[in-house]
Amino acid sequence: MNILLINDNPVVNKLVTLSAQKTSDTLEVVESIDSLESTSYDLVVIDDTLYSDELHMELNAKVQYSKSLYICSRDAEEVSGFTKTLKKPFLPTDLVELFSSLSKEVDEIDLSVLEIEDLEEDEIEELESLEEDEIEELESLEEDEIEELESLEEDEIEELESLEEDEIEELERLEEDEIE
Repeated sequence: MNILLINDNPVVNKLVTLSAQKTSDTLEVVESIDSLESTSYDLVVIDDTLYSDELHMELNAKVQYSKSLYICSRDAEEVSGFTKTLKKPFLPTDLVELFSSLSKEVDEIDLSVLEIEDLEEDEIEELESLEEDEIEELESLEEDEIEELESLEEDEIEELESLEEDEIEELERLEEDEIE
């Protein structure tokens, strides 16, 4: 998991660094958004000493991330917009468990990162209209099958799309016969 820590507290820095090492996560520590090396992270962690609504808005505008964690003192005011909140003081094991659970959630969500901005409107509509069984069928494709589909020429795709149901069934039977 790729983690960004926005923080200027040396104790929090040490705890997050040790926890990220323990979970084999990549960690980038900055005190300002201007110092970022990347614009995409799985988890963004912000310490309350640097938090502001302006920082949160700037972060949302400049950085793409899946999950967020707000680390704050026990008496700090509740802040919305974060996936999780962790109150100080905390044990390193608390943070390791949190990183592990968030990593599992990110892995489930991020099976293959899809840049929505890069999709055309008709492609987005097509994805939204997929039925559950079609989604399961796509998820079950093997890598070589995906490569084969990606290599199809436009006229081949049009030809496949124009096939009638009985023609598709016939092709599937022929394929099964070849395998046997």
